[in-house]
Formats: sequence, structure tokens, C-alpha cells
Amino acid sequence: DGSMLLSRQFLSVSLWDVQSGQLLLEKDTIWEAAALSPDGQILATGFGRLTSLIDLWDVETGQSLGQLEAPLAVDRLEWAADSRTLFGRFTDWALISEGFVYTGLALRAWDMVSGQEIATFEFTSEKMLPITLTPDETLIGVPYDDDYSHVLIWNQQTGDVYNSKF
Repeated sequence: DGSMLLSRQFLSVSLWDVQSGQLLLEKDTIWEAAALSPDGQILATGFGRLTSLIDLWDVETGQSLGQLEAPLAVDRLEWAADSRTLFGRFTDWALISEGFVYTGLALRAWDMVSGQEIATFEFTSEKMLPITLTPDETLIGVPYDDDYSHVLIWNQQTGDVYNSKF
């Protein structure tokens, strides 16, 4: 609702009340991706290449709510508007003598009521735009590919998946 602001420094994440400027929550954690649930109750954080874990924090108490695991490194987190589904974009990197090399991309979705992973989509492209949801949140669209000419469409209710090329 715009009443909170999420900020980061390399070693911490902070949540602020916009009107008062008061610090609501601060966590000392290295992170690359963070997202506040739309209902303002849960902060999700994850750090790129070092871990595939997503930490979940209770905004009111600052206490850990646990972790979600995935086989790849998280670099983007997004919530559905109803705060029920958390989406994570994951990249797979291999360390070689020249540095890190990209090897894959995946999108995962969790039902936050049950804590269960409900979908996984893997891509061969290195590029993926943020997800887009229809107003009723039944269809999720994910533009991807080197020129974003493909869109993965997932129907959450039926589980059907479509790939379109434009």
C-alpha cells in the first residue's frame, strides 16, 4: 500500500515506515533479492550465487519464519497480490577459472499457506522479465528469451502451461 520502504546495503536489509521515517525491521544478511508481501506481513530475502535458500521474516516481530529451498541461486523474488504465492527467479552459475559462467534459469512458485513448491519452469535463455499476473491472478505470464520474443503462460488453477512466440 506504499506505507513501507525496503532498502538494502550489502550486509543488511531495512524496512522503513514511509510516513514517520521509523525503522521497522533490520536484518544483517547478505542478500541479492528481497520482496515484501503485499499484506506487509512477510519479508523474503535471498542471496544470489552463495546460497539457494530464501529466508522468510515476520515483519512485526523480526523473527525468522523459516526458509524455502531451491536447487539454484535466487536473484529475484516477487509476490502475488494476495500474498499467497511467492515467485522466485533462480540462475545457475558455474565457477570456472575465468569467473562465473551462466548455465541456466528457472522460475519457481510456492504456496505460502502450505509452504509447498507448486510449480517449476526451466529456461535455456539467460534473459527473463518480471512476471505479470492477470487481475484475478489465475494466469501468470513470463516474457523470456534473448529478445523477449517468447512468453510462458501458466494457469494456476488448471496447471496448464503454454509457450507463445511473438
